Amino acid sequence: MINAGELSLIFYCQLWRNSAAPRTPLLSPYQGLQDLRALQLLESLTDRATVEPLIDKELGMRITFKCYPHQASALLRLREQVNACIEAAL
Repeated sequence: MINAGELSLIFYCQLWRNSAAPRTPLLSPYQGLQDLRALQLLESLTDRATVEPLIDKELGMRITFKCYPHQASALLRLREQVNACIEAAL
């Protein structure tokens, strides 16, 4: 089973592949890995039952391989919220 952090990497890779704007080839996968680590850190500071609803709430959907946000803004909002939760938990 794929966890929420791994899906973040998939989303960033998907956005990277579909983007018409030129970018550094490893930038988006790197950002996805950073998101994965942030989600894992938040899970270690709280628990999975805290992280999964946060993802669903911030993205406005239950994410799957077929249903996921196509806009980077949704992922950026999620990351900002994850960062805020990490800071609050420390």
